[in-house]
Amino acid sequence: MTTTFDTKSPEFRARYRLELLNLKLMTVIANILLFAGLLVGIPSIAFLMVIQEYLWAAAAFGISLMAILQVLTCFSVRGILKLLITLDQGRIAQEQQLSSILQSPYASASSIQRSPYHSDAAPDSSQIDIRNSGSQIVENELIHVRCENCKSLLVCNEILIGHHVRCKKCNHRFEVTQEIVKKPSRSF
Repeated sequence: MTTTFDTKSPEFRARYRLELLNLKLMTVIANILLFAGLLVGIPSIAFLMVIQEYLWAAAAFGISLMAILQVLTCFSVRGILKLLITLDQGRIAQEQQLSSILQSPYASASSIQRSPYHSDAAPDSSQIDIRNSGSQIVENELIHVRCENCKSLLVCNEILIGHHVRCKKCNHRFEVTQEIVKKPSRSF
């Protein structure tokens, strides 16, 4: 029987953090004990060699060698743990940011500054400057407008009827009226 865990639950996260803390604590304790073993082990090797207890010296040397290898392993494990914890903290920060955005959709939507082209009211004529591009297209349809001065064709949005636009070719500013509007033909 397999056990499944809800990795997004607060209980699982708390338990996971507790396990990481226990692992860190065990690593620190092991490092302290191994360092103490090295401090005791190396002089004991020298002492045992002096009194010619080679068997015990070999055993002490083996234990010291194992302690050295274990310390090196613990330091590398410690580095890996630091890396994992750093990555985990970054992921947790991203999840918290995402959850705060998802929990308050109305607050985040109301904080967005809307463009005058997206408002329900007609835009202010001082803010409009269409330069022969369809990049300002919103929910309304495109219209074609001929410049009164040079007769070049401008493509703009239907919402601009009653407002002034500027021709890209001759820089002439004129008002978009219903009379000069021509709907584009749709050919596919």
